[in-house]
Amino acid sequence: MNTPYSIFVKHEKTRVIYNVNDNITLNTLKYMIAKKLELPAHVFYIVHASTILDTLDRIRSNPTIEEFNDTREHKISKDSTIYVNIHGYTNIYKQISYLLYDNNYRLTRLDIEDITTEKKCQLSMDR
Repeated sequence: MNTPYSIFVKHEKTRVIYNVNDNITLNTLKYMIAKKLELPAHVFYIVHASTILDTLDRIRSNPTIEEFNDTREHKISKDSTIYVNIHGYTNIYKQISYLLYDNNYRLTRLDIEDITTEKKCQLSMDR
């Protein structure tokens, strides 16, 4: 559906994001929400129908809302509610992913070795 619609964003109070359509990518939607909330994109995550929308895989693949909806029973559509949750800690992997996205790089591979102890990370990217 290319017709613009509105969605609700819930964080402390409910806000409305206008002019959303199915061709918008999830990363673009996240930045629209960040602008509306006046928060950096890497300090929060967004949830719809008990599904985290901005996982590392989705940041990397950057699907459109239509592509996301194709695999879901509960679709993002007119009057949907997106919940915003603030991270209790800094997620360095998401921070790196958004830094790459902001600078037109694409994360092609992210290998994390035992993040609970040593936090070794190997990263591959291209433009």
